[in-house]
Amino acid sequence: LELSEKRIAYGRQQGLNMVPALTDDQQFHIIYANQVLEHVPDPKATMNELISHTLPGGVICISVPNSDGVPSEIKAHGGRPRKALMPVQPLEHINSFTHTTLAQLGEQAGLALMPVSQWRRRLAAMLPVPTTKIPRLGGLTLYFRKAQG
Repeated sequence: LELSEKRIAYGRQQGLNMVPALTDDQQFHIIYANQVLEHVPDPKATMNELISHTLPGGVICISVPNSDGVPSEIKAHGGRPRKALMPVQPLEHINSFTHTTLAQLGEQAGLALMPVSQWRRRLAAMLPVPTTKIPRLGGLTLYFRKAQG
């Protein structure tokens, strides 16, 4: 699901099937949620919604700002970090995730964490464009697989 007309146009130019709105019965092989979970009031409900739109055996890619190291950064500078901390700033980030907490969220929802190498091979086999055309994600990115059925 992409709301930005500019990003929809770019994705379509790259040969991707961009979805501007969802219906209840739509399901996909791959769902790519980039910088979403840190903004929603109930990440578990959002994850379950993503799962409901993922085909059996499909993949959900989740990317969020990485909160690993944030507590030590704040502590090291007397409660005033020396730089802006993306995971907790700007103020619209109402959730914060580390590798462990994001992995737990997916696993509690019944998803299997996938190694990056397995994800890249699967993605390359499914897409009509080379994987080099897909932007690199910053922050923390994990790949989950939905059970076959």
